[in-house]
Amino acid sequence: MDKLLYRTLLLDFYGALLTERQRKVFEMRYLDDLSLNEMADELSVSRQAAWDLVKRTEKLLVNYEDKLRLIKNHVRANQVYNECQRVLDSTDIKPGDAGLIKEKLRELFDSEV
Repeated sequence: MDKLLYRTLLLDFYGALLTERQRKVFEMRYLDDLSLNEMADELSVSRQAAWDLVKRTEKLLVNYEDKLRLIKNHVRANQVYNECQRVLDSTDIKPGDAGLIKEKLRELFDSEV
């Protein structure tokens, strides 16, 4: 998965768990694409302090994902959905395809959480 997409998903899924400052720092860096110097000026901190804030926040978000696995489960659910949709959209649906759909749905709902 693309790093920027992953960071955006981290913010989407876990952003509400961040402090206002942590969220702002992460958004400035990855959504607004500000340089560290621009961030440092806006936050009235050194460039190193801005970098440390970004890295600590990212580490915190990754830690949430490691424990809760919301993004991993979301990606997997989308994969299962797309596979089921592919089978359903097929013009040559075979009798065994219903079993494939049931299997994929079972994978989704029986997966380790």
